[in-house]
Amino acid sequence: MVDTTYRALTRGVSAAVLALALAGCNGGLIRGAVSKSPQSPGQDALAARPERKVDGSAVIADLAARHSVIPPGSGYDRIARAVLAADAGTARADLRVKKLTAEARARNWLPSLGPSVSLTSLSSVATSLLLNQTLFDFGRRKAEREYAVADVEVAAVNLSVDANKRVYQALSLYVDAEAARARAGVARDALARLAEFDRIMALRVRGGVSNMSEQTVLKQKLNEMQATLQADRDAEMLAASELDAMAQAPVSASAGLTDLPGAMPGVTPLAVHLAEAQKERTLAELKVGRADYLPGLGASINIGKGGIGVSGGIENGLGLGNKAALEAVTAGADAATARVAQAARDAARNKQALELKIANLDRQEAAQADVARQMRANLKRFEEQYKAGVRPLMDLVTQHENLAAMERDLVNMRHERARARLEIARDLGVLADGAGI
Repeated sequence: MVDTTYRALTRGVSAAVLALALAGCNGGLIRGAVSKSPQSPGQDALAARPERKVDGSAVIADLAARHSVIPPGSGYDRIARAVLAADAGTARADLRVKKLTAEARARNWLPSLGPSVSLTSLSSVATSLLLNQTLFDFGRRKAEREYAVADVEVAAVNLSVDANKRVYQALSLYVDAEAARARAGVARDALARLAEFDRIMALRVRGGVSNMSEQTVLKQKLNEMQATLQADRDAEMLAASELDAMAQAPVSASAGLTDLPGAMPGVTPLAVHLAEAQKERTLAELKVGRADYLPGLGASINIGKGGIGVSGGIENGLGLGNKAALEAVTAGADAATARVAQAARDAARNKQALELKIANLDRQEAAQADVARQMRANLKRFEEQYKAGVRPLMDLVTQHENLAAMERDLVNMRHERARARLEIARDLGVLADGAGI
């Protein structure tokens, strides 16, 4: 028994020496791979650092600390709560799977125990338990744990994205329904005025004051306004039915728009958090791939036979392509880092575009509202002139038609601005409370 153990230890020491020699050889490859770009951000990202864990994740902590910008008790809040309560929870289930996987991977540093079966002769089979323990693996197991943590972060960001997207879709439908309802109100008022003008025109035609062509034109305008009113009612019903289907309950009865804050400085967009989490996952995956080109060292004990062994080796072996493979790891880290910077630039540009759109809509609405006020004042003068016989009836009809078109444009601007504010809040991930998600 002593001789057997001694021989096993001797073989193990020999293997360890070989592994260290290989480490020196591949260490030169590592230095050669990274010496060409000493300032590469990918090298900094791949450098050794404290191990990341789910409990201390800055990404998850930031997501959980976010508060919804929707005022409590408002119509928006009622819809958002109903829609989130009706969510099927697919993203939430995916996050739970990732968390359990990370919990299991967090113990991958422990030794593994498994059966060992060998054929000792043609008529007998020897069974035993084999205990394996990794001694040195160039950070492979640590990278596997970091990959699992980053996978949880990606799932957490996707959950927040999914919840905010769902709330945005519901509130966007609500805004569509409100816009259609407001436009229908404008069309209904205009239709009532046109109907009155049509009654007057019919009397004028019968009295010989006006001709049939004017009455025909007025009838066409009346029919067009009726079609517009029906289209607005259909759009309202469609948006309201879709909204109620999303919430699985009638919530479209709310009325009015809710003001949301415009500028929200200091809030990191969800797209940037997602890029950060995906970068960490990519870096962990690259570290695992790099370890496959570097030597590892392990120990094993055959409990049934009492044998002790130390083994060393390289997963992918030694080859002329190893140096290029290691350089590809650094290049992949550079690309992952660049994607985060690109995501930050894209998010900032999109937010700036939406803010400029809101500012333009505010300016256009103010200008058009002033023109509408002037048109209403002119209408009063037109009506007085019509009654005095100075203005023809069709001029008055045209003015009322133009005023209705302008009021519909004002409605669209007001609701388009509300939708743009919802887009900003959605991209920042503040349409739903992070802790509630």
